[in-house]
Amino acid sequence: MALFFLHNYTGLIRQHEEIARQHGKIARQSEKIARQSEKNRASQRGIQALVTGTTFTTAFKKAWFKFFRTKPYFAMN
Repeated sequence: MALFFLHNYTGLIRQHEEIARQHGKIARQSEKIARQSEKNRASQRGIQALVTGTTFTTAFKKAWFKFFRTKPYFAMN
């Protein structure tokens, strides 16, 4: 009888460990998604700020500076 309860108890412990592992996996995935969506929001804000109220050339130069961190060859100054 005691053996049956012990077997049952170890089974429950294993189930709890598996559930905890899955919760950890889900938490890591949601953190990853949150980081990615924050990056997307930041880049969206950058693109919006880049485009609003500027000419295409200015927007292009700003994008070039942002992504390549160098002066574009066609810059006059």
